[in-house]
Amino acid sequence: APAASEPGPGPARKRPGPRAARPRCGGAPDRFAPREAAEVVERPGARLERRWLAMGAELRLSLEAPDRPAAVAASEAALEALGACERRLSTWDADSEVSRALAAPLGERVELSAALAAELRAAWDWSAATQGAFDPRAGALVEAYDLRGAGRWPSPRELEAAQRGTSGLCFDGKHLWREDSAARLAEGGFAKGAGLDAALAALRARGIREATLCLGGQVAVLGGARVLVSDPADPGRPLLALWLADGSLASSDNRRSARLVAGRVLPHLFDPRSGLPADRPGSVSVFAPSALAADALSTGLFVLGAAGFGDLRERHPELGLLLLAPTAAGWRASLCPRLGAALLWSAPEVELAAWPPAMPP
Repeated sequence: APAASEPGPGPARKRPGPRAARPRCGGAPDRFAPREAAEVVERPGARLERRWLAMGAELRLSLEAPDRPAAVAASEAALEALGACERRLSTWDADSEVSRALAAPLGERVELSAALAAELRAAWDWSAATQGAFDPRAGALVEAYDLRGAGRWPSPRELEAAQRGTSGLCFDGKHLWREDSAARLAEGGFAKGAGLDAALAALRARGIREATLCLGGQVAVLGGARVLVSDPADPGRPLLALWLADGSLASSDNRRSARLVAGRVLPHLFDPRSGLPADRPGSVSVFAPSALAADALSTGLFVLGAAGFGDLRERHPELGLLLLAPTAAGWRASLCPRLGAALLWSAPEVELAAWPPAMPP
C-alpha cells in the first residue's frame, strides 16, 4: 500500500477456487470497481464465502453467522460499505466526493462529509507519525511518474513541480482545498484499508463476530484467523503463517509492481519527501487494529527502513511489525514480540532473526 502508488486499472487475476484460497498479505491497491463477478459458496454451519472484484483486485469474504439469511445480509452490507467508501475516496471517479472537492477553484475550502473527513484525518495523522514517509498528498508524484499509465521518468523540473503540488493540498480536519493546481490526492496508499475498515464496521453492526476479508492482498480479521505472509518475489508462495485476531495485516514491497521504463526499473514505492524511489529489497508488514493504519504504515515503514521501526512501535505498542529481508539462502524474518508470539509456521528457507531488525538506512 504505497504512499505514491497507483497501478493502472485492470481485472483481478484468476486464482484457485475457494477451497484453495488463503488470505495473503502484500500487493498494491488499485482502483475501486463496482460490484461484479460475485460468487457465493455455502458451507454447513451458516458459513458463507463470497468473492467480488473491488478496487481492481479480488475481494474474498468469509464469515460465520447464525443462519444463511443473516450471513447473506451481512455480506451485502459489507459490500455496500466498500462501495460507499469508493464513492467518497476514489480519484478515478470524477463524481466521487473527493474528486468533486478537488475540482473546486484554488483556495476554495470544501466541507467534507463526516465519513470522508474521518478517513482523511486518519491518513494525515499517520503521515505525521511516519514523518511524511507515507503521504496522502503525493498524488502529484504519482502523476509525474505516470504510475497510473505506462510509467515514465520525470525531469528534475517536473519533480520539483510535483513536490510543490504535494504541499499545495490542504486539509484542516473538516475541509479540503488546493493551493496549487498540481495538487492531487494519493488515495492508493490508504483507500484499501479504509474500505476494509468500513466493511468490518458493517459486519460488526450485523452482529458478525467471525470473518476474514482479503482485498488485493491485505487481510482483515474479525475474531481470529490463520494468515499467510507471502514471498515478496512470488506472491503465490507462503513463507510464514500467523494467527491474528481483530485487526488487519498489510505488506509493502517494491518488486511485484515494478516495470521497465526507458531501460530502467521503475518501482511503485517512492519517498514522498524526496520524490525518489524507495529502492529496498524485501518487504515490510504491519498488523494494526485499523486496516487503514496497517495500509498506510506498511508503506511508511518500508520507506523509513528499520530505523523507523523502534520509535513508531514505542509510541504505538498496539502495532505488530515484520520485516522480510533477502539472504543468500532465502529470507530473514524479523518479527516484533507481538507477531513472534503469533507465529504458527515458517518455511525452511526462512531464518528467524532477533528483534529489532537490521536494515540498510
